[in-house]
Amino acid sequence: MTMQATWMDRTGRLLAAGLLGVALAAGGCSHAPKPSADAAEAGEASKHAAANHAKPAAPASDGVVSGSSTSAPADSTKAQVLPQLTPAQAKEMDALSKNNVDAARTMLTGIDATKLDTDHARKYEIAKGFLNDAVTARAQQDWMRAAQLATKAKLLAEELTGQ
Repeated sequence: MTMQATWMDRTGRLLAAGLLGVALAAGGCSHAPKPSADAAEAGEASKHAAANHAKPAAPASDGVVSGSSTSAPADSTKAQVLPQLTPAQAKEMDALSKNNVDAARTMLTGIDATKLDTDHARKYEIAKGFLNDAVTARAQQDWMRAAQLATKAKLLAEELTGQ
């Protein structure tokens, strides 16, 4: 087995393990006690109060993609949970994300977005969103997320440039 194949195998397993961890965390694996009946009644009362003071509906989207599908509004009330990586894994994810960010940025810079058809223009905007999110994740030292987003940006950029 070549060194590159071994590295790709390790990276694939690392990404799979990280995705599994994220899926478990997002699934709500909580051992917290169930709320009591009083808490449930209070929750129902607050729902009815909130319904009476509902916010106006957000304006309809014009179909323009403003970022990647992973972009979400910042929630300052929740702490960010980062996957636990060994120093070697973090270094590997950092290098992978940096290389893919640089490659995607180079490819996307070489594309004239004004000459793209609708489908390719949409992919171009999505790739730029992934790239921006990857840069943000790198700044937050969320190496696994940065590597995943940078890889997505690079793959879309390759598709757009025909590489």
